[in-house]
Order: sequence, then structure tokens, then C-alpha cells
Amino acid sequence: MSLRVNVAQLMKEPVGSTRPHSFDQRFEPLDDEQSAIHARGNARLTKSIDGIWVSGKVDATMESVCSRCLVPFGHVVHVEFEETFLPTVDIAVGRRLRADGETEDDEFTIDEHHILGLAEAIRQNALAAVPTDCLGLCQVCGADLNEGPCHEIQKIDPVWAPLQQLLKGNQG
Repeated sequence: MSLRVNVAQLMKEPVGSTRPHSFDQRFEPLDDEQSAIHARGNARLTKSIDGIWVSGKVDATMESVCSRCLVPFGHVVHVEFEETFLPTVDIAVGRRLRADGETEDDEFTIDEHHILGLAEAIRQNALAAVPTDCLGLCQVCGADLNEGPCHEIQKIDPVWAPLQQLLKGNQG
């Protein structure tokens, strides 16, 4: 099923009404990111006072390029998420609730056709769940630090040298 859900009927129902939604879809990267994501999972859409509360579980396979070492990688993340989607149009009278550009950057909205788009919520939660255990590249010579220590000798700022001596004293 799609990551776009028509919630017009759910918006007309009493607070607490729910709908299950399953999905299995791949979506391509945005212009400013390098991650293609294939998402498979389930979500429960619940009518709230403010809009639609979505809670879901997603298995997302991501194909990306590490921003630290620039090596392509594939990664599977298991994400549980909860997000509130706010309507932009009153379902009963068709009146706009917000002017264009009036929403906050971190808000998810339901469009004027009562379509709730799960893709961006899944994308943000999946990207946040990717572990950041990459050591990156050496700032001096550009060597991949994941393959071993750099050939450069680590230079310690003289301000921190006394702390280095204390550390050596505790190890010996």
C-alpha cells in the first residue's frame, strides 16, 4: 500500500477512532540527501482533537553514502515512531485553517485534499536511527580511519597536556 493515506472519513469521526494502515514502498532520495529508502511496516492512525496521531513500526532499508567517510553502504533500521499530523483545511466547512507557509518546519500536515503523507515522517525517523559509528577520514592526510589508525602522530594541544599525563599515570 501507499505512503499517502486519505483520512477524510477518519477526520469526520469522533476523537479516538482508529484505522490500521500497512505499507511496502520504496521512495527515492530528496535533492539534498543521498538516501533511497524502502519502507515496510504498519501504522495506526488515530483521530485526535488536533488532527491525526500516527504510531507505527517500520523496517527501512536504506542505501546511502556515509557523510563521514564517503563510502556507499546499505543499512536496515527498525523504527517505531509517533507523529501528529495537523489538518490545513477544516473537514466540515472547507475553510483553510492555516495560510500557506504558516506551519512550523517540524510540523507534519494533512493537505487540502485530506491526504496524509507518511513518507517524510518515515524518512526523518529512519535517518535518525542510522548508527553513527563511522570514524570518518583523517583531517590531515585523508586516510579512512575505519581501516586503522592514521599514520599521522596525534598532536595534543599544550593546554590539555597535563590531563594526558594524568591519564597515563592512571593506566600504569
